[in-house]
Amino acid sequence: MEDIIVEPGIGIGPIKLGMTREEVKALEQEWPLKYVTFLIKYEENKVSYIEVPIDTHNFSGGFSCFVYGIDVVHTKATQLVEKIDKISNYTRDEGAKWGDRYVFPEIVLGFWRAGILNEEDLETEKFKNLDPVIQEDTLRDQYFNTVFITYPMV
Repeated sequence: MEDIIVEPGIGIGPIKLGMTREEVKALEQEWPLKYVTFLIKYEENKVSYIEVPIDTHNFSGGFSCFVYGIDVVHTKATQLVEKIDKISNYTRDEGAKWGDRYVFPEIVLGFWRAGILNEEDLETEKFKNLDPVIQEDTLRDQYFNTVFITYPMV
C-alpha cells in the first residue's frame, strides 16, 4: 500500500494547497482519502490548510506518513522535532515549551499531540503504578497526533 507523503508548501498525499473544493471532492474515493480523515480548510474556495491524523489507529493498515523521508507515525515526538529542526527551526513558544505543538514557520509545517509523555516520564512512580492497559495506551503520548501544512504566512 502507498504511504502518505507530507510535502510542506505543496500538499499532503493527493490533496494539494490551492485545489478547489470540486477537485478535492473528485478525489474522495481515492486512496488514502477513503482510509484517513483529512481536515481541510478553504479560503476563497481553495485549499489553504491540510491536517491529517497520524496516530497508529489510522495507520494500522500497513502504511505510514512521511515528511522529508521521516516516518512521522513511528518516530517519537522529541526525535521528530530534533530531525525537522535541523531542516528548519521551530518556533520556541509556549506550545513548544510544553511539548504539545511544534510549528516550523519557514516551511509552514506543524505537529500537535494531545498528551505528552517523554522518556523520563516512563521512569516515574506515577507511570509505573498505572494499570498495564492504561500504561500501554499512555505510551502513544510519546508521538504526535496530527501533522499539518498551510500556506506561508505573509
